[in-house]
Order: sequence, then structure tokens, then C-alpha cells
Amino acid sequence: MRIVFIVLASIVLALPVAVAYGAETLVCDYKEKFKDGGWRDVGLTLTLQSDAVIGISYHNGIASGKEGGGYVCTFDASDSDGNSTWTRQNGLTLVELKSDKNSTFEIRKSKTGFTIRFLEMSLEYCGFGAEFPESVGLDRGKKSCRVKY
Repeated sequence: MRIVFIVLASIVLALPVAVAYGAETLVCDYKEKFKDGGWRDVGLTLTLQSDAVIGISYHNGIASGKEGGGYVCTFDASDSDGNSTWTRQNGLTLVELKSDKNSTFEIRKSKTGFTIRFLEMSLEYCGFGAEFPESVGLDRGKKSCRVKY
């Protein structure tokens, strides 16, 4: 339920910004269920302006299927938030989150959408036991993310 709230809150907060600046918002979700009743999921929202990513809202979680066995990683960043550095070059955006520990990911534009590769992400954005996937792919017009662990 907490994850659903985070995703909905991210979308609600991103939409007014997107409308105000003529930006486009892309959203995708991924959920994988396990036989033991557990699951893992990913939710991703990208805000684009002139086809360049200017904001990201991300969460992923894992639940063991047992009470108290759930963990989540989450962060939000934009190129104007003052808490991250965005470097763009030839369809590639490298983002460094400013914190006590290094956190770097890249956003690569593709023919159908974008791929986010988590290069070096600090676990300060995660609960105990959670971790980032290797990459998340997002295609325009599709509601489902592609996730590589």
C-alpha cells in the first residue's frame, strides 16, 4: 500500500509541473510475483521537456510474502532541484545525486523510449535488504517497464 501511495503521489506532483511547462510525462510499472507469495516491483516516472529528461521519480520494492518482510528503494530528482547534477551529451544523461555517498545513474534515449542504468547507487535510498536493479527500460505508449536484475 505504501508503494502505491508513493507512485500516486509522484504522478500527482509531476503532472502540474509537466502541464505548466508543456512537458511530457512517461510512466511505467513492473511487478513480478513469486511462488511463496512474495513479489518485487518497480515504478518509474520520467518528465520530459523537448524530448530531454528533466525529472525522475523512482521506486522499487521487494516483499518476502511474510509479515514485515518488505523493503523499498526510492528517490526523486530533477535538473533544477539543486540536489543533483545532470550532464547531457548525445542522447545520454548522466545524473549524480548529491549526498554523503556516491549515487550515479544514466538515462539513455532509445528509438522507443529510455533506459535507466543504475551505475553506482548508494543504499541510503533503500531500506535494509533492498537494492537497485541493473537497469529499467521504459517505452512510450507502454504501461509496463522492462527490468534487468
